Amino acid sequence: VGHSGSASWRTPFCLFGFVILCLTGMVQFGLASASVSAFVAANVLAATFSRPSVASAILAFEFLCIALLAFAFGLEWIAPTVDLNLLNAGMVSWLLLAVSLAVLSGLCFYLIARTRQDWEAADTALQNRNEQLETLIRHAPEGIVVQDMDTGCFTVANPVAERLLGTPAEKLVGHMGLRDFMPLQTTDPSLSYRVVEAFLSAALDGDVPRFDWRLKHAEGHEFPCAVTLARLPDTDRRLVRASFWDKSERAEALRIRDLSAALCRNISEGLVRCDPRGRVQWVNPAFERDTGYALIEIFGTRLPELLAGPANKTVREIIEKGVEFRPSFGSVWSGEIDFRRRDDTLVATSTIMTALQDAQDRPTGFLLLIRNLIVLSQADEQFSRAVELDYLTGLPNRLGLIRQIGAAMSAAAD
Repeated sequence: VGHSGSASWRTPFCLFGFVILCLTGMVQFGLASASVSAFVAANVLAATFSRPSVASAILAFEFLCIALLAFAFGLEWIAPTVDLNLLNAGMVSWLLLAVSLAVLSGLCFYLIARTRQDWEAADTALQNRNEQLETLIRHAPEGIVVQDMDTGCFTVANPVAERLLGTPAEKLVGHMGLRDFMPLQTTDPSLSYRVVEAFLSAALDGDVPRFDWRLKHAEGHEFPCAVTLARLPDTDRRLVRASFWDKSERAEALRIRDLSAALCRNISEGLVRCDPRGRVQWVNPAFERDTGYALIEIFGTRLPELLAGPANKTVREIIEKGVEFRPSFGSVWSGEIDFRRRDDTLVATSTIMTALQDAQDRPTGFLLLIRNLIVLSQADEQFSRAVELDYLTGLPNRLGLIRQIGAAMSAAAD
């Protein structure tokens, strides 16, 4: 049992004084006295609260003292006092008895208090560990169930497992197991429950099998999943933890991620991703085209170093001083910013700066959507011309003809 540093000096000191008192009692009363039980108590306390080396040293010292006393009694160098009335008449004997009882009571109180503290500390540590494990299981991204191999039922089921299996935890725990969610009819031998039983047996033997399987939702439809089994270290029960996730959901998430990445790469507006300190982490090809900078050249560069003009101060305040985002769409700042090109020229842009947050609403950085004003003006001109021209012939259409007639009439009137 571990002991605190503040009490580490008390144990050897008390034990040493207790041993001296016991030895004194043995000199007075001989081996046929209660001092022998005092030695036993001292040994118990030494083994409980002292380090193994200290306890061994105390035990060796006790045996040495007992051997010396036995040798002295044998040679009649000392003899026990048998006149108890004479001893009881002296104040020294009563004082010795009182001190001995006080020390023994103090050590017993210390033993009880330390045992209670150790129990409370162990109980608190166990509760904290259970809470941490419960939190990890409850917030795990995959479904987790624990199956008792003796009963064939679940003992634990996290919310993801409830969602994937379509069954609340109240029905899963203690009433259902993996067998209840196997495919109803299958011609594939790899999906047979016997295969799962073989993997469960391997998990009980200490292996960590991973395999693909199909599970049945409570509504009847099946979904492909990847399963990992592992035995839990429980000496009383044979428990196996099963982790599984829907492979179709993961494939859909990967598809959406790839689609988002393709969209960011091919969008005509520039995109810049910064960390909370304003250091550039990622840019898309449109930004590289507008500024001439490649990502490898400006990675880690602070965003204000790429800006010019009055808006530079505003962006710097937002990044460095944590100024609240200004108008328009909540935690978004928008305005015109001049970016420095690689050739030291400036490009005028209309920029929207958005704060990025994680699932706990903690800031993770900034995202800038950048529109080149020159490109926008050219696009507007092209759109205006396209509205007034015929798509096939390139000649003025009805709107273009009306505008030209109106312009000619205005010129003639002047």
